[in-house]
Amino acid sequence: MGSFRSLGTCGFVVLCLCPYAGSAQAPRCQGAVQLGGNLAIAGRCELEDTEVRGNVTLFPGGSLTARDVRIRGDLEGSRADFVAMQDSRVDGKVNLQELVGDLTTIEQTTIRGDLVLTSNRSRLEILNNELGRNLQARSNTGGVLISGNSIDDNLECWANVPAPVGVGNRVDGDSEGQCAELRAEAPEPEPTPPPEPTTPPPTTPPPTTPPTTTPPPTTPPPTTPPPAAPPPTSSPPPATPPAASPADPLADEGGGGAGALSWPAALLLLPLLAWRRRTARRSALR
Repeated sequence: MGSFRSLGTCGFVVLCLCPYAGSAQAPRCQGAVQLGGNLAIAGRCELEDTEVRGNVTLFPGGSLTARDVRIRGDLEGSRADFVAMQDSRVDGKVNLQELVGDLTTIEQTTIRGDLVLTSNRSRLEILNNELGRNLQARSNTGGVLISGNSIDDNLECWANVPAPVGVGNRVDGDSEGQCAELRAEAPEPEPTPPPEPTTPPPTTPPPTTPPTTTPPPTTPPPTTPPPAAPPPTSSPPPATPPAASPADPLADEGGGGAGALSWPAALLLLPLLAWRRRTARRSALR
């Protein structure tokens, strides 16, 4: 914050509470100063490029204009006039209630604790701040504008007339009451770009199997008939040995004959021979 101009303890208190020599008003606490303790403000106070190593408290009739200021404690005001703070930092909390001035603004400021706004008649503009805890607005009647803030916890608004307005607040916790609609909508995901058309690799046709050639039916070789059996040799049947010619019965009977008869003749003569024998036997018996 640059170089600081130190003020003594008495000078620190005189800034806001003690009458200044030769003047009926409290002097302005302005310029680059470094304060080693708490700052109580009952009149108009302007700070720039200043560090306060304690708390800052505004009393009725007091106002604070701060630019590039760091307050290592809390900032509190009750029934004071207004606060105009920009590009600054408060390590503690900010609690403003029943302010009566026309406009109170807190802009581009980091507040590590809660920011509580209660029953203020002053118009309140809370713009583009980094808030480490909650932002609470209750029963304010001058109008409340809440936009562009980053809130690590909750955003809560109750019984404000008119209702708070604003846009673009990032809220890590909950948005409740009249401020339920003041949180930024989640950004829509970027559309996925369509995939670039890829040229399919050339399709290698599957190897074609040559059609199986069905061999023509083979004609079986003509069956050679087995060699015909040689015709039976028409050889004369073996000759039957001639039957022994029986002795001529007539010769035996008669005591002689002209010779042996042929066998067919003998066969014809057998019955005759048998008859003659029977006759002969009968004769002999007589």
